[in-house]
Amino acid sequence: MSWQILLDLVASSLYSRRRFRHTSMLQSGPMKSVCFLLGAVIVALILPAQAKDRGRSLCASSGPPLPASAAELFKEAEKDYMPGIRIGRALGALGEAVLPELRQALRSGSVARQRVALYALGELGPGRPQLMAEILPFVTEGKTREVRLNALNALGKYGACARAAVPTILGSVTDGDGGIRTEARRALVKIGLAALPATDEASKARSGLLGLLLPGSSSDFTTSAGSNDNLKALYPGHTIAEENRYYGRINGNVAVAELVRIVSSPSAGGFDKDFALKDLARVGPEAKAALPALVSLLENDQGDGYRQLAAQAIGSLGEEAASATEALAQALDDCDADVRFNAAWALAGIGGKTLPALERVASAGTPAAQLAAIRALEMIYSRPGWAIVKRHWEKSGMPYPYDEARIKAIIGEPR
Repeated sequence: MSWQILLDLVASSLYSRRRFRHTSMLQSGPMKSVCFLLGAVIVALILPAQAKDRGRSLCASSGPPLPASAAELFKEAEKDYMPGIRIGRALGALGEAVLPELRQALRSGSVARQRVALYALGELGPGRPQLMAEILPFVTEGKTREVRLNALNALGKYGACARAAVPTILGSVTDGDGGIRTEARRALVKIGLAALPATDEASKARSGLLGLLLPGSSSDFTTSAGSNDNLKALYPGHTIAEENRYYGRINGNVAVAELVRIVSSPSAGGFDKDFALKDLARVGPEAKAALPALVSLLENDQGDGYRQLAAQAIGSLGEEAASATEALAQALDDCDADVRFNAAWALAGIGGKTLPALERVASAGTPAAQLAAIRALEMIYSRPGWAIVKRHWEKSGMPYPYDEARIKAIIGEPR
């Protein structure tokens, strides 16, 4: 039920002659004030809940309905036309009750079943770090390249909780397959500062002539392939805006107003909207006029990829995007991990003004949202922000994921 309808019902019940015999009292100033205040309270209670669930409901509403049982979902996974991501999310939404079926699929299932099972374990991961043990063998021993990619993707969703998986993931950064290397970098960047000491050490071991003698590819420790899969993004202060300035405009002849028109158009899609969003991210703060359209996409578009790119473009505005803080904070609980972490990097790019919102999510958000908020606070790496990070882990009851002495030796004290 929408909040508008609920308000109408409240108002009609309060003003009903059948409920109140003396209607003159209802028309008085004090009673009108009471009604107004009651409506305001209802709006205040319902709107945050609607915003909090928006990213999840967008995923649920995209595509045809899916079966409700794990057995039927696994059958759907065998069909070529059915997107595995949706099935993996649906399996993850079933919670811990589905773990026996997921384990069975990993042990003896087809490649299709293993892939959706790994995706589901990634969805279940935030708040359940013990499940990483189910995923790790598939990083190196998966039947196919796609299975290995799904395993790496799943580990990234564990954020800072995946510290124990870092050595295994680092082995994939030098893999002979470029796609595996990219997914390994993405996982490390999502894990964040918990992965920094080991990653920094491995990067130094690969530098210079000695690195050329080691097996595997050394280049991917220093690549500038992208803002969300570049190991430089492990270091605080390396923002999306910096990354996009490195690349420059996709089409410098297209004005910002035209890019805004494309991303705002309900009919625009495919490469047009994709490139327009990427180009807006590369314009930087000069694209501030695009902010309302970008926020609307982030909040309402059913395409995960578009929401992710909208978050990136908002992040490239830096402090100019401060008014989008709440929308980005809500996106920290998006159903898609890439949307969540791009929203985190965008909040970090805005800076210290986002600390109240990040503290709220870190203390009271869902496990997935909390991990994304912690990642944003790591990137800000300020004294107040780091204090929030430490309070979160103390309250969580989970092992503290940071080797602080080694982290501070690499990047110094929080600013």
